Amino acid sequence: MEFQLKNIRFFGRNCSIICQNENGPCPLLAIANVLILQNRIIIKSERNIISLDRLIQVIANEITDSAYKENINGDVNSNAETHEAVETALTLLPKLNRG
Repeated sequence: MEFQLKNIRFFGRNCSIICQNENGPCPLLAIANVLILQNRIIIKSERNIISLDRLIQVIANEITDSAYKENINGDVNSNAETHEAVETALTLLPKLNRG
């Protein structure tokens, strides 16, 4: 499955948001577009499309990077609760392409 990218200007910067192929809810695209607009992920493609697998990979990388980012003291948040939350999110991501 692939999704079309649409180039827009948002708060003075150019970015590519992801468009739905069919009407209906798609939580994965909503999550991706929020992350794009927050400038936490960037989607670039010469063909202006992104595959479902690539989209899941980009979001999974952001979740993992954010969860285990060094805090102000240089410590990495790696407690069991964080690890469990990340694992749950990564397990659910592929299921979010449908409403």
